[in-house]
Amino acid sequence: MREAILWVRDAPAIAVALARALTETLGQPARPFPLSASHLPPGPALLELRAPGAALLLRAAARSRAFPLAVMTTSPTPLEAWVIGELGLEGVIDKQEPWPRFVERVEALLRGEPAWSPHSWTARQAFEPAWGRRLRSLSPADWQRWRDLTTGLPVKALACRWELSRQGAVKGLVRLYRRLGVADRWAAALLAHELGIVRFEEGRIGWSEAIEAYLAGREPDLLSQRSISAAVSALAGMLPHESP
Repeated sequence: MREAILWVRDAPAIAVALARALTETLGQPARPFPLSASHLPPGPALLELRAPGAALLLRAAARSRAFPLAVMTTSPTPLEAWVIGELGLEGVIDKQEPWPRFVERVEALLRGEPAWSPHSWTARQAFEPAWGRRLRSLSPADWQRWRDLTTGLPVKALACRWELSRQGAVKGLVRLYRRLGVADRWAAALLAHELGIVRFEEGRIGWSEAIEAYLAGREPDLLSQRSISAAVSALAGMLPHESP
């Protein structure tokens, strides 16, 4: 039986070097997978979670489950580990692991077995009771409000964005705080950053790669507006002064 080709997707120079090293070590072909490609080729794959476009590829692979798939990244966060578990993929491999351990995870992937770095698996298990159930309880409106409130925009502006009255926006935010288990807007914004729900990019706020992957299949409409303009200073300057 012909050995499966392992596809490696990362920054071009890294993907080429890693594919070459894995080919030599495993004794079977590993090939770089270009970032510009929009579809996964047939065969097991190892994808850099934080690479451009990884979210949609991960979601597509999770749906098809045709081939084993794991992600790799540097110092994976508990949220990232939890999302990969939610997608049902083979695991999260830390690129900072010693090479022999890294290869062991890849070999497990090729066999279709769990390919988790131990600390990523532990982080996933701890994240579930702490935050996993709460994140699953969020509605599409909750997700949008959680992201948007981190911009520092006043409630009146947020209400306009959500096409609600100011009172309706306030009620929606209070509902979100209750589901997250936080007291107010400031605490919700801090939590979004601490968990890695959002990220800053050139003065704009959008979903993190992990949350994009999580929402890609569950709430695809939320990804049609991936980021919104925001002054970074607004987070510190405006959130504490307005309630809720």
